[in-house]
Amino acid sequence: MVVCPTPAVMQMVGAKGWDMVVTPGVIDKVMRGKHAVSREALEALPGALADPICIAVSDTPGCLEVVTELKEGDDNVLVAVQLESRSSEKKEVKVNRIASMYGKEKIGSLLTHPMLYWNKTKARVWL
Repeated sequence: MVVCPTPAVMQMVGAKGWDMVVTPGVIDKVMRGKHAVSREALEALPGALADPICIAVSDTPGCLEVVTELKEGDDNVLVAVQLESRSSEKKEVKVNRIASMYGKEKIGSLLTHPMLYWNKTKARVWL
């Protein structure tokens, strides 16, 4: 499922301007499985990705971690994005795939990752 085009801020840090997609399996996992992200948060995802708190390099090769103002409980939602993925095994369409999204309890741990983008106003609460 296409969520949105890759936002300019993500392109600014190196992501290609392809569609951002999420699979039904990931939606099920983040809403009813491993996590408890709300439907409202999923619907607000395009805007949250366009204006994130920060973007960091993930420990997973080829992935970014995008911290948003969306909430899961009291925690900011982190969106893990696999860059330059394929839309499916049978198709050659390249996309940026949302691999997961969840409330990140200890957001300060991201400060050890290389930071590609930092919104100074939104991130003040961590300083």
